[in-house]
Amino acid sequence: MLFNSRSHAVSTKRTILSPFTKEYRVRAANSGIRLFLEGFFYKLR
Repeated sequence: MLFNSRSHAVSTKRTILSPFTKEYRVRAANSGIRLFLEGFFYKLR
């Protein structure tokens, strides 16, 4: 019983954390692309 509840808690924690990590990856990718484009256009001017 104790082992079962412990594994359930771990899976719940993963479920809670996964949207945050996904959001963070998307934000990091977007900011990286934006910085790259800004640097690119800055060189063009």
